Order: sequence, then C-alpha cells, then structure tokens
Amino acid sequence: MNRKTKYTNEKIGKVEIVKDFLPGPDELVFKESNVKVTLNLRSKKGLEGRRAISAGR
Repeated sequence: MNRKTKYTNEKIGKVEIVKDFLPGPDELVFKESNVKVTLNLRSKKGLEGRRAISAGR
C-alpha cells in the first residue's frame, strides 16, 4: 500500500454506468440472536439418546 498512484491525462475510453445492485437498508435481513439452553438429564441413557439424535442432523 506504500506505492503511489501515478495519474495521467489520458482518455479512459468507453464508460458504462452500472445500475445499483445493492439492496436498500429496508431490504436487509438481520441475524437472529442465539439462545443458550441448558438441559439436565437424570440418567446416562437419556444422554446417549440425545447424542444419537444430534448426530443424525
């Protein structure tokens, strides 16, 4: 980024104006916030079942 830009007095050539393709502020979708959940199980059997269910995703 230390290199200086050299400007010349030359013609650019044919210029084409491109339509704005970015969405407006009202069209932007914000990311939903995450919710932490704590789950207490009474037995190891329940834990193994939950692991099997989450592995199948």
